[in-house]
Amino acid sequence: MAHGRIAALSVGLLVGANLLWYAHFPRANRLLPLATMLLIGGTFVAAWAYAHRGASGLPSRRSAIVLGSGAALLAVFWMFGRRSGLSTLFGVQATAGPHGALLPFYYVAATSLLLRMAVPWLVSRYALRIDARDVGYRAGGGERRWHLYALLAVGGALLAVAAATQPAFLRAYPRCAKAIVDGQLELSVFLVYQLAYLTLFVSGESFWRGYLLFGLEPQYGRAAIYLSTIPYAVLHYGKPQLEALGAIAAGILLGHLALWHRSFWAGVAIHYSVALSMDLAALWHRGVRLTL
Repeated sequence: MAHGRIAALSVGLLVGANLLWYAHFPRANRLLPLATMLLIGGTFVAAWAYAHRGASGLPSRRSAIVLGSGAALLAVFWMFGRRSGLSTLFGVQATAGPHGALLPFYYVAATSLLLRMAVPWLVSRYALRIDARDVGYRAGGGERRWHLYALLAVGGALLAVAAATQPAFLRAYPRCAKAIVDGQLELSVFLVYQLAYLTLFVSGESFWRGYLLFGLEPQYGRAAIYLSTIPYAVLHYGKPQLEALGAIAAGILLGHLALWHRSFWAGVAIHYSVALSMDLAALWHRGVRLTL
């Protein structure tokens, strides 16, 4: 019963925060999403502590390390790991040419690998003293549910095709829009960009449905799905609102899938296949041609 109430509380707060944000703060200071994340996350932990009165309600050492390091890494990534960080930190600007135009995007992919994958792996290994397999790096386990993953991928692709008719969607996608010249995009550039794009999902899933989810599961059980979904959903602010709302459902669903077979790799496959569909749908609606 406590699990159901806490899950409902988390989803309610996430949906309410989303609606409030897009109604009043679409261009607010970038610190506001971090404050929102901490407020909702703090409410979750407080509700859990109240529902589990006693010593078990307080964060364990493992949970405290995961929560503290996770919040710190996300704050650094949100403040300095986005495209503007390349010029802010290093004074490097996008340059002429397709690959030069995508330098800020490649920077995001690199910082994501560092802050959302490499550092959490080091914390898991040396601070938590747990094997990488215990935070979702194990391969396999989802073969028996391949039809479910295929259905999710197809459903996501159909939604992407439908969303590609919306102006807000076409303003955000494809993420490689700056490399398009005179309605054409070099195939080699598109492939390198897709490789960088894939690393975003590998590092992201290893963090959301790996480090956070499995790091918190020993104490919070299935409720860790909702706790790990909080920052995942909030940090989608700035994308089209329907996509940001969909992130709430996606985070919960991918969390359940990860727990089912103790791995985040199926989430990578689903997430990336949908993202690729979104890019291809946007390119098609824009009339962009891929050239050799």
